[in-house]
Amino acid sequence: MNLKRSPERKVYMEHQLQDLGLDFEYIEAVDGSKLTEAEIDQLCDRNAIAQHPDWLKPGALGCSLSHYYIYKNIVENNIPYALILEDDVELDDNLPQMIQAIEEKALSVLDDELIFLFLASPNVMYFSKMEGIPLNEKNQVRSGLDIRAFCCSGAYFISHQVAKRMMNCILPVRVSADTWHYFRDEGCYKNVRCIIPFAAKPAMFESTIGYVSKGSFLFQLKEWIKTKPVLNHIYKIRRRLYWRRWSRIALK
Repeated sequence: MNLKRSPERKVYMEHQLQDLGLDFEYIEAVDGSKLTEAEIDQLCDRNAIAQHPDWLKPGALGCSLSHYYIYKNIVENNIPYALILEDDVELDDNLPQMIQAIEEKALSVLDDELIFLFLASPNVMYFSKMEGIPLNEKNQVRSGLDIRAFCCSGAYFISHQVAKRMMNCILPVRVSADTWHYFRDEGCYKNVRCIIPFAAKPAMFESTIGYVSKGSFLFQLKEWIKTKPVLNHIYKIRRRLYWRRWSRIALK
């Protein structure tokens, strides 16, 4: 999925997918900043937004609606399963081989679970060491042990069955797209799994969710840093260190 106002991300993903020899389809993402009040009334839960204004910002609402329309596309076109990618993901060079291995060994898992290429959490993420599905000599699909700690909706496999349940559950939007434990608790699937080691990671683009207000000092400071090569380089290093903290995993 790609926001129309982010063509550089579309080009970035296009080059990766073409280099990997993967067929793909673009779905235009919903720009939350352009949602009308009437659309928000129709598609979103006003009470939830009022309770969590710093979390359910327009960008987060647009992200949830973008995933909803992808689920709708999967259901209406009777697609057995799909790999959903947001437009800021760096993919592993061996992803095509891993996709083939999932098709051969793990498709039945998708009947009631999601399989992620990567996840994120400020805390260590725990996965089962007992239930691995080997994809190659290095990577395995492993079951998550506490999905309340997991976030990120950048890259995951979903089946037609789960997409249908998600489509019927997500509206009106009352949580962010990556509140995976909420959708599990609502019966959309039983659990989530992930490829370990990760088969993708964030590409270090600036978030388009808009958690930092454009009128704020912090936003202006970040924009100023981008104009200073040395400071911008330091900022990118900081983002990589941030990801290192948010990608810690352990098996137990």
